[in-house]
Amino acid sequence: MRIIKDILNQQIVPMAIICIVLGICILPLRKNDKFSKQGLEIENMTIIKSLACIMVIVSHLCAQMEGIGILALPANVGFLAVGMFFFCSGYGLTYSYINKENYIQHFLKRRLLCILIPFWSANIIYIVLEQKKLVGSNLIKSILGIDLVCGHFWYIQCIIVLYILFYICARIIKNKKVMAFGLILLSIAYDVWWQIENAVIGQSLPFVLGIVFAFSDLKWVKEKLNDFKKYILIIISFTIVFFVTFFIWSILRWHVKFPEYFISIIGIVCQNIFVLLIVLCAMGFISKSIIGKYIGKASYEIFLLHQISIDIFQNLFGDANLSVVIIGSIVSSIAMGSIFHWIMKKVIERLKRY
Repeated sequence: MRIIKDILNQQIVPMAIICIVLGICILPLRKNDKFSKQGLEIENMTIIKSLACIMVIVSHLCAQMEGIGILALPANVGFLAVGMFFFCSGYGLTYSYINKENYIQHFLKRRLLCILIPFWSANIIYIVLEQKKLVGSNLIKSILGIDLVCGHFWYIQCIIVLYILFYICARIIKNKKVMAFGLILLSIAYDVWWQIENAVIGQSLPFVLGIVFAFSDLKWVKEKLNDFKKYILIIISFTIVFFVTFFIWSILRWHVKFPEYFISIIGIVCQNIFVLLIVLCAMGFISKSIIGKYIGKASYEIFLLHQISIDIFQNLFGDANLSVVIIGSIVSSIAMGSIFHWIMKKVIERLKRY
């Protein structure tokens, strides 16, 4: 009985809580009238960000608590969530560039500022809370994010580089299709360099996928998938392929000694299949989740502060009550991120006036 109780409290209930939270972010769903890029408009993109945000929190939480058994699954989904964030960025930037006049003219003020100000502010918060004794150039580099005060912020570094590459390409190359092709090449080159430099899986290729989807009219895809039975069959097929590649990647990464770059290639394939699966679902269904939209709007700020919540609740409860740690970490991350989002919004609005 003791073993059954432990499995229930330490495995089944925490996993059920995670599934419920993810479900709240996307449900209820409404079937799209027809398979189209309407599903990639801001409403559904916000839902995708909320889903990715919760996945990141859960992944870091379970990994930090050395999730075993069934909890090893959510501990390994962080790179999938990051892929969704990269796709949203690539698609959003390119779609706006194509459809908005003079978009690039105010790009640095409108977009890059919204990334940098919260990032620098979060770095200061971490430095203060962790009582890091930094002076001079080390302090400046930590505030600016050149030296990471939180390991998760590598993602922000990547996004900043990709934004700068986008801006340079758009400024230099006037033909939009040629510009997109140049940006794709530079993004891939950067991803390969990052993978070699860090000797781990490169994770920004979904950014390229976002660019491709933004430029493509997807006519041939829509013709094939407007038949609902074919659409469901494709979704099931992608789901099966994803789970197979995810299983292979997990086994190779944790249980078999294989060359790191081979494992990275499997991971890249797995990540992009997952992103495609989410995108196909988004193009076929519209989410009406109010909570998902709320979380998605503050997802960036939630991401920046979620590690603080995880540390607080893990220090308070340890491994004694995983359910409380999971619920507390998620809820407090959303609460802190929402307040931080509101403050940053006010600050950025003021800065944009100058």
